[in-house]
Amino acid sequence: MPASPKVFISGTTGDLGSCRKMVTDILIGKEVLPIVQDHFPPDSRTVAEMLRDKIGGCDAVICLVGTRFGAEPKERTAGEARRSYTQREYDMAVELGKPVFLFLTTPHAEVDAAPEEPLELQALQSEFRARLCSGDKVWTEFANGRELSGKVAQLRFDPESIAASLNSRLSVLLCLDLYAADEWKGRLGDDEYVREVAVPFNQLFRDILRRFADAREEQSTGHGFLATFERVQDAVQGALMFHEALGRCTWTHGPPQAGAALHLGQTMRLPGADGAPAHVVGQAVDLCRRLMTLAAGGQTLLTRPAYENASQYVRVLPAWSPSGSANLPLAPMEAEAPPPQLSWLSHGRYRFRGRAEAPEVYEVGVVGRAPLAAPGDSDKARRADSAEEEQMRGWRPATGQEIPVRPGWVIEEKLGEGGFGTVWMARQTKLQERRVFKFCHDAARLQSFKRELTLARLMREELGTRDDITRLHDLRLDAPPYFLESEFVPGGNLQTWIERRGGFERVSLAERVCIVAAVATATAAAHSAGIVHRDLKPTNVLMSTPDEGARVVLSDFGIGGLADRNRLEQHGITAAGFTEKSLLELGSS
Repeated sequence: MPASPKVFISGTTGDLGSCRKMVTDILIGKEVLPIVQDHFPPDSRTVAEMLRDKIGGCDAVICLVGTRFGAEPKERTAGEARRSYTQREYDMAVELGKPVFLFLTTPHAEVDAAPEEPLELQALQSEFRARLCSGDKVWTEFANGRELSGKVAQLRFDPESIAASLNSRLSVLLCLDLYAADEWKGRLGDDEYVREVAVPFNQLFRDILRRFADAREEQSTGHGFLATFERVQDAVQGALMFHEALGRCTWTHGPPQAGAALHLGQTMRLPGADGAPAHVVGQAVDLCRRLMTLAAGGQTLLTRPAYENASQYVRVLPAWSPSGSANLPLAPMEAEAPPPQLSWLSHGRYRFRGRAEAPEVYEVGVVGRAPLAAPGDSDKARRADSAEEEQMRGWRPATGQEIPVRPGWVIEEKLGEGGFGTVWMARQTKLQERRVFKFCHDAARLQSFKRELTLARLMREELGTRDDITRLHDLRLDAPPYFLESEFVPGGNLQTWIERRGGFERVSLAERVCIVAAVATATAAAHSAGIVHRDLKPTNVLMSTPDEGARVVLSDFGIGGLADRNRLEQHGITAAGFTEKSLLELGSS
């Protein structure tokens, strides 16, 4: 069995400790061994030897760079410039020729609270960031932990990808094309097509692209574009704005439409021949272009990585006012009452000709304007879902979306995800009550939802209502979207609660003992009802408040078991979610 790749994670603990922990968890999930150096010797010579040994033994390095300088060696050699430990980690990775993935915080990024540093240290870190941005290493930005997680999750660490990453970066790609371009040419003739359609179409897209500071036009075909963005939400907003702009212009021969596709993946920038501009290449570019060929007029398709990132941030159709650069009569996008509603859909997996994998295809668009329909089969791609998977397609959660069959409940924040699907917090618009909705998007995992429901019913019958075990309020398991609706515990899970407190060492011994005792009490209560949790871990222990003295709440019995199947029969509860084999095994244990 080949050894797992090793990846060194660099980042200041004070402001990026939580982000570094998120990256560590993602790498473990990818079967990658994360390496972190938390303790350093006082002198710079010993630090250099330690880092050479640690980083030298790794296959790649992830550098998280914020605005905080952080700690530095107390002793330096004569004439040596001041450098923090994390700055030395980056420099050592470059010296050793390691692939480096650079992630820089945006100016107002959501990071851990930390004491303000002296102006001198702030200036040193600012100089370091400027050096990274102007250097030859590619980098990308993140505004919070969720955005960082989405980008790191797309990195690949197999030998081929690691070798390629020396010259690669994580890119947000937007491909779009004039829909039915050949029909336009045939109807109007070349000259009129270019003058009345192609030229203003291109000018209008470039006008919108200029509104995003980090957006870049990479390639143009004369009636289509490949553009890159720093943030997936910007690419989604740009595509939606372009669709709206096309419809609000006055066209001599009627409005043209565009088909658009978005993807988040690794790319390389190759120098052009004979002084031509560099161009972006890679499998991610190929996939994005293939996805675009599925898009109908006015349609915006996304891959799963793009959906998972953008769905957390794009709430409404972005406002747009024309500049007139396309030389077309333009009407401004006025506020609509009520504002246009966005919809996010999963259309299932598609197998593209010439590609082994079958990526899942998503769509975002304005209700009543975008197609919001699954692309049909063609000679370029065909649907790859089984009949069981097909039933899971359709509506997908996103911020600002009202939950189907739950009028007034609007999604506010993504709390987590797993193999089963995603977990979101929603608020009731009239009563302002918050609850957690756990959505299942995988047919194979629907059994775990039914199992969790069975165990919740048994606990309610055996234990009544307890404040140390999450309460299940409602559910939908007969038709999609499938979900469990439970109480919202505002303090977050134990892992994030400890991180917000400044780390495990900041929690007093007395409080640690209280937490362990409370978890044991809740677990014992479940045991008394014949229920085994089977997945006790910090992320399944919730805290009632972010502060000291929080009440402990045990959650997520999705893979829980029954120690005594007779308990179900006594209360007339159907053993939904349990196979006969699992019941026999548990009943005899």
